[in-house]
Amino acid sequence: MPLAAILCATAPSSDRPDLLRGQIIFAAQTLIEYQARQATGAGARELFIMVEAVTPQLSRLVDRLIADGIQVHLIRDMPALVRQIPRNSDILLFADGMVVDQAYIRQLGEAEGNALLVAEES
Repeated sequence: MPLAAILCATAPSSDRPDLLRGQIIFAAQTLIEYQARQATGAGARELFIMVEAVTPQLSRLVDRLIADGIQVHLIRDMPALVRQIPRNSDILLFADGMVVDQAYIRQLGEAEGNALLVAEES
C-alpha cells in the first residue's frame, strides 16, 4: 500500500512565539523540511503539510521539495485534507515540531498495520 505523510507547521515555538516550530533551523534546514525528508526516506510518496498561511519560506521549501521530485500539498484545513489524501494510502503523521531519529521513522513506514511511536518530550 502506498505511504503518504501529514506534517504540521502551525504551532508557534515555545521560546519564540513569532516563529513557527516548523521554521526552526535544525540540521542546516527548517524542521519541516527535515521532517519532509524523513517521511520520503521512509517511503512516503506524497506529503501533506498543514499550514495556517503560506509564507515565503514555506513556498521556497515546497519549491525545493518539488525540485527533488517530491509531491507536496499545502493544506489549510481538515476538509481540504480529507478531499486530497489518497484513500488507499497508509498515513505517517508527524507531530508539529517532532524530532525523532530516522531509524524510527523508517520502522514506522515499514510497519504492517497500525503503529504508534511514543517519545518522551525533551
